Amino acid sequence: MGNSQSQKQSKNCQAAIWNNMTASHLANPRGPPYLAYIISGIPQRHNSTRKQLRDALPGFFNFNHKQPVSLNDSRILRTVDMKVSSLLLTYIDLWNDIGARSPIELRENDWIFLFEDDVAIIPQTIEQALELAKNDGILYLGTCGSAYVNSSTGVSYSRDGLIEFRRGTHFCTHAIAYMKWRARRMWDDLAVYRLFHNAFGADTIANHWQKLSKTYPFCIAPNIHWPPGTGHHGFFFQDRGTHTSTIQ
Repeated sequence: MGNSQSQKQSKNCQAAIWNNMTASHLANPRGPPYLAYIISGIPQRHNSTRKQLRDALPGFFNFNHKQPVSLNDSRILRTVDMKVSSLLLTYIDLWNDIGARSPIELRENDWIFLFEDDVAIIPQTIEQALELAKNDGILYLGTCGSAYVNSSTGVSYSRDGLIEFRRGTHFCTHAIAYMKWRARRMWDDLAVYRLFHNAFGADTIANHWQKLSKTYPFCIAPNIHWPPGTGHHGFFFQDRGTHTSTIQ
């Protein structure tokens, strides 16, 4: 298939997705918007990501700005990649903060979204995927380097049949949703496997945890490859054309 024909089909698919959306796809049945953190140490990048998400899904998120852990933090070793350590520690702090929130602020099965500041979005329904992933408490909104579970229970489809929801092991942490109960125990679940001898960084450690524990989270829209040729799949992608992928 020629490249121009492939790109045309990709654009047609996106247009069909957008045209099939309804208000119910974007409405939060619990009432208030979902709590969402944008991890960013650069105001321009934070503002750009926030605008992308707000414009694509108006009223869907209650945004919070999370500064990455300082490179001068005493927990960061100078013998390793300091930016990668900073991002890992930022995730640990977020998981702990989410898990410690009172039931008045967050109930155990409430979803919370974590975004890095190089993320961009392909508009599509999220609610169906959240319902599908509710027993896992974790949903990958975009991914790369995934290995998928090939079984009848490992894949489902959106109501319009256009989008896959597929279980697997995933890299990339640029856009993930957690339930409060999962966030609270996330670091304990990762650390119990003592992965630091051969895994470094939140994405790599999580990938090892998924494989060793046979925990296979769902990813939304792995059948969408965008931008072409980048290896990014899913609802949200890393906008490396605009931003480099390392937080700070």
